Amino acid sequence: MPKSIAIERSILFNMRYLVISNNGGMLYIYRGALLRELLKNASVTVCVPHGGEEELVKLGCDVVYADVDRRGINPKNDYKLYKNYKKIIQRLKIKKKK
Repeated sequence: MPKSIAIERSILFNMRYLVISNNGGMLYIYRGALLRELLKNASVTVCVPHGGEEELVKLGCDVVYADVDRRGINPKNDYKLYKNYKKIIQRLKIKKKK
């Protein structure tokens, strides 16, 4: 689906989804059907580490990158990731008209 169509649909339906995953390829394999259904009526943004996001872009998803240490056990790094996710969510929020 072309990006312009996804943007038009998100404006019409005013629905946006953010899907966070630690592996873009596995997200496509196991949740590709779900993403296709969501894209019919909404805009979908996926937050994944670099690599494996080509299929998600072909589906019509917007991609945001986050550095994820998949095997990390350092609480400081986990807190940094949490803060990064929080920034991403704030940046993607739609400002409501008054």
